[in-house]
Amino acid sequence: MSLITRTIDNQWLRSACYFALLLSVNACQTHPPKKLLTPNNQILSQKLLSLKKQLVKQDQSLGFKRRTKLTGITSALIIKDDEIIFEEYFSKTTATKHHQLKSAGKSIISAVVGIAIDQHFLKPIDTPIYQYLPYQNYENWDERKAKLSLAHLMSMTAGWQCGHISQYRKHCGSSMFDHDDPYKWLLDRPMEATPGERFNYNDANPYFVSVLLSIGLMQDLRDFSQKYLFEPIGIKSNFFNHQGLTTREMGIFGQLYLNKGQWKGKQIISRDWIEQTIKPRYQFKKTGFADSYGYFWWNKEFEVAGKKYPSFFAAGNGGQYIVVFPEQSMVVVFTGTNFNRYGVMNQPMMLIRETILPAISGD
Repeated sequence: MSLITRTIDNQWLRSACYFALLLSVNACQTHPPKKLLTPNNQILSQKLLSLKKQLVKQDQSLGFKRRTKLTGITSALIIKDDEIIFEEYFSKTTATKHHQLKSAGKSIISAVVGIAIDQHFLKPIDTPIYQYLPYQNYENWDERKAKLSLAHLMSMTAGWQCGHISQYRKHCGSSMFDHDDPYKWLLDRPMEATPGERFNYNDANPYFVSVLLSIGLMQDLRDFSQKYLFEPIGIKSNFFNHQGLTTREMGIFGQLYLNKGQWKGKQIISRDWIEQTIKPRYQFKKTGFADSYGYFWWNKEFEVAGKKYPSFFAAGNGGQYIVVFPEQSMVVVFTGTNFNRYGVMNQPMMLIRETILPAISGD
């Protein structure tokens, strides 16, 4: 019986397996966002009213054949300079609804990893993962596996032979659970690239990170995250309890990153970890959805009327977005129901580029 199989009976490791189901995926500010306010700028107010009208007129049908029409966006929130300047809900969604974040949850696990490292529950991020999991032998061993670290898992550059995310059922993030010991099966996968060399977005990486987290913490992942992350910043939901987060709670999480990990004068996540998290670890040759990838966070530079707006963001299937604009002191949140509707899932990014940023800039 393998190490993971033996320890899976422990409550703290069961919480990591439970987490796997959830993914199936201004620098000195220190205050939470204040209540909804009407912007003092009249032009900004009118342009945000235009955004609301666009969203109210959404076509709630499938949307594949009418990609120019908005569809499936259930809420939108804009926090600027510590103020909520836009907050709207659609399709019977309310402010108290909990949204399943899907892959946007990867960014939350990234935050918990940072806290665990800060608290010395985990070794430095560049520590080879095989030091955490001392199996006696591994199949398809080659020296590249000895280099594989938490940093590679979190930047989606592990190098395992995994398949492509477009064939979801066949890629390793899904097929690993067809095996009695999914994590040992993953460790035994042949390597197709040196760690850090090739980007392959898949759910196997966050699943494995959650296991490493639980082993390092030696306690329930839900309890740890509640104590060190959610409770200190006023989030009542617990993502790891399969609750999801409300739209405002997503905004609070984005605001924590905007504040470089600080909340009400207390450093919840170290500034160093925040900077490491959003630093590009893999640069894409062709920009589109994103320009680069950090540690479970995407990076994108928007360009509007010749001006550039750097951002980093969390994104999840269906249209769940937490987008942070450090230079504009702004967090934008969208939720949606466009699950697996890849033709329309990215409409919030279009709204940011075509409506929100021009409104904020005054163009």
